[in-house]
Amino acid sequence: MQSLKGDDVTVFGDGSQTRSFCYVTDTITCLLRLVTKEGASGEAVNIGSTEETNIIDLANNIIRISDSKSQVEFRPFPPGDHHRRLPDARKAETSLDWAPVLRLEEGLERTVRWFRLQKVT
Repeated sequence: MQSLKGDDVTVFGDGSQTRSFCYVTDTITCLLRLVTKEGASGEAVNIGSTEETNIIDLANNIIRISDSKSQVEFRPFPPGDHHRRLPDARKAETSLDWAPVLRLEEGLERTVRWFRLQKVT
């Protein structure tokens, strides 16, 4: 939303921390497989992409995709936050025959397009 409004995009820390992102349709597909799988009740399954993304790269991609003039604004890294988050999705891959289909770039493009259509800015 910040980039669509032309505001600076907030990045906490130096942006070197990593996260993984999974598009909503991929997440829902996995959840549906999980809730309909025989014997899966009570099982813990990590759902997510195994593609790691630096937050600074994410911010710059969002600015580029939204064709914004925004800049990155760095803020202090929150105490206790993790520098790396990456799910071990092997259980979802093997027991549910699932892996995310949409790559981050396509997910960001779809998300920006959706927000523009909603005229939320």
